[in-house]
Amino acid sequence: MKRRTLKRIINNRCGELFACVLQACHNNDAKANEDRDKAIAQIIMMQDDLVARLSHVEIGSTRLFFKKLHADFHEAESKIADMIIKLP
Repeated sequence: MKRRTLKRIINNRCGELFACVLQACHNNDAKANEDRDKAIAQIIMMQDDLVARLSHVEIGSTRLFFKKLHADFHEAESKIADMIIKLP
């Protein structure tokens, strides 16, 4: 798969997670806003980290690099999904 396609997938999934966070928080409770802000910060950090790593692929061990990137992406995505589920 091309790097451009992977970047597009990462950006789309992060956008979907961002929309889910906004949709999950309708109330103006201070605790809910704090949790929402943490989830949004996690999404942005995940997106920045993965796109930056994807822009600088390690030469020589590309197969291992992409497996690790894919595993880290799914792990971070599931953690954020759990955070979204726990939002008040």
